[in-house]
Amino acid sequence: NLPKNEDPARAKYDPYMMYFCTYGMFFLGGKDWDLWHEAMKKGVCQMQQADGLWWTNDIWTECGGTTYSTALSILTLQVYYRIQCSH
Repeated sequence: NLPKNEDPARAKYDPYMMYFCTYGMFFLGGKDWDLWHEAMKKGVCQMQQADGLWWTNDIWTECGGTTYSTALSILTLQVYYRIQCSH
């Protein structure tokens, strides 16, 4: 089991939600994407621990561990590198 963190921001961070919302906002594009992108980068990077891992208090990270939350957080930061479109 992962240690619980009392940090309110960490308790609300959901790597699964961030990953799929980032895809949606990327495809929406325009100013909405630009605003999301800047906020997403800041938010995701703030959740990274000094050891390079991401861990949160969400139920899925408790099940999948830091491998799950770290993988999704990294993939979130790379969404636009994996998609070929006309943006």
